[in-house]
Amino acid sequence: SDTIEMIQARPLGYGLETFSLVYPQFQSPEFFEYEKFTSSADRAHNLILDLWVAAGPLAPLLFFILLGLLIKTGYRSPETRGYVLGLIGYVVSLLFGFETFLTGVLFWMMVGFMISKIPLPTPSRKSSLSYGILIAMLALLIITLPFPIRHFWADCDYTKAEALLTENDLM
Repeated sequence: SDTIEMIQARPLGYGLETFSLVYPQFQSPEFFEYEKFTSSADRAHNLILDLWVAAGPLAPLLFFILLGLLIKTGYRSPETRGYVLGLIGYVVSLLFGFETFLTGVLFWMMVGFMISKIPLPTPSRKSSLSYGILIAMLALLIITLPFPIRHFWADCDYTKAEALLTENDLM
């Protein structure tokens, strides 16, 4: 419910990796019934909500379009059916948990392996599905690309301000 309040306050998202900075403003007292007082949350325990909080409503939509295209394409080939089941299982688990760095790398490696096994369309038969997968991946990249750049510039400004404060003995 705290994450839904975050989305209602800013429906277009807060930016990648900003959950831990913004969540304390919306954190309910019940959080500390399960966690220590020094604990902080850095992810929503739901993939859809986590993507929405980070990058707005288009991020989960594009992610599930990409996933749907991968499932539809991958299930046709016996070589990639195992990958499809792995992707589905992983995404279902993320509806009740969150991604870690390692599981994220493994997920995208599985996507890459699966795509590498999908036969390329012949020139006489172009697959709109392959183009759909490519377009969905590019759209995800374009939507999420500005967020790390903004974070990088904010970090640079913070470092400059900290240096000025130290230089002037204000810290």
